[in-house]
Amino acid sequence: MSEMLYARFGDHDPLTDGQYTPFINLRAFNNDLIERGIVGLYEAIPGNPYGITAPDFQGNNYISVYYGTDVETPTKGLTAEELAWLNDRFIARWSDGVLNDKTIHAEHVPGEIDMSGPTED
Repeated sequence: MSEMLYARFGDHDPLTDGQYTPFINLRAFNNDLIERGIVGLYEAIPGNPYGITAPDFQGNNYISVYYGTDVETPTKGLTAEELAWLNDRFIARWSDGVLNDKTIHAEHVPGEIDMSGPTED
């Protein structure tokens, strides 16, 4: 069975009634963070392999995010590389005070198969 990314946005998320949401990949999770207005530099919760937070997160508790074969079976949290990718996307989108979606969708995501093919030099 393939792994999915699951996230829960605090204990009382009004959009999902505190339930976990499945995401096909990290890019989809990033897009949901943006749509929810959860921006800022994302940080891992010390001692919690599945917890992250951000300055603009106004939820109850923290954001729980992990990979698993199903919602009940977490296998791993986000890697440092994936967390850095999320933060790089935040910086790329807002560094000049301008939303720039082109860089978000054109770049490789850690753990995602690169389907862009070879490039010519």
